[in-house]
Amino acid sequence: MNGCAAVVKPFVGVLCIDRAKEMSCGISSYIDNEYVEYLEAAGAEVVPIWIDKSLDYYEDILSKVNGVLLPGGAVFVNENDPARLELTNHCVTAARIIIEIAKKKHNEGIHLPVWGTCLGFQLLIMYTTDMANTAYGRDPREKCQYMNCYLPVEFLPDFRESRLLAKLSAELQRKMEIEPFGNHRHMYCVSIEFCKTINDDWHVLAKNKDGHGLEFASIMEHRRYHFFGTQFHPESHCSPQCQPVRDYLSNFFVNQCRLCKNRFANDNDAKRHLIRNFPITSEGKRHARVFSELTDYPPE
Repeated sequence: MNGCAAVVKPFVGVLCIDRAKEMSCGISSYIDNEYVEYLEAAGAEVVPIWIDKSLDYYEDILSKVNGVLLPGGAVFVNENDPARLELTNHCVTAARIIIEIAKKKHNEGIHLPVWGTCLGFQLLIMYTTDMANTAYGRDPREKCQYMNCYLPVEFLPDFRESRLLAKLSAELQRKMEIEPFGNHRHMYCVSIEFCKTINDDWHVLAKNKDGHGLEFASIMEHRRYHFFGTQFHPESHCSPQCQPVRDYLSNFFVNQCRLCKNRFANDNDAKRHLIRNFPITSEGKRHARVFSELTDYPPE
């Protein structure tokens, strides 16, 4: 069994997201640099996980990294989505494979945590519930009013009966309930009504409302697997008053990754997988690592 001795500096794989519409045509995928800064500040090394790869690739990389972050992004989730005419969704297929591998590893006694943010949060829910078995991968999301704002959260009464928030201080709880710390950038959500149908699998810890009063889950964790997620973007820079919340969430996840004993073959193999091998590029308002279809880790 892959035990629970702590890893000092864990390697966290961040899944690439399909090219956004406003990006240059030669780009096929990217990772927003805010995710990198967020994880590195908590003591992790970041490894890009490519999209549109074979099962063998994902099996191999998930035997090396100590955890996975599934980011947000603007892609279509099911084949009935009209956005499919303009966007690819290789990251959705990759996320499904990653989630299945992580579930398998959990059943084998291997602690491989997965965090989902925004789209990644929604995909975690989709591929750990019966929704994954419906026609065209029918997604569990509901259209909500488009949001691009920072909000506090409303905790559910049993939120402390969780791994993620069990040690949340009373001071941080008040801050999260009052300060607009959570950056919401989405037009889909997972409604509280829908969450009632998956309560045996997922524990809703906090919620929000859109401008029309629709209640949706904003923080959740899986009851069995080491899967955690937020509808908002905790990696987004916020006011100094909110920085302790950002730190709490990043430190929790990176500490979860420290419990995974996965290893690269050697230091050189680890170093060639690091995201720092790829430069930061400005694409519109984004500062990101961008990749073409031919991008790969540097050779040994």
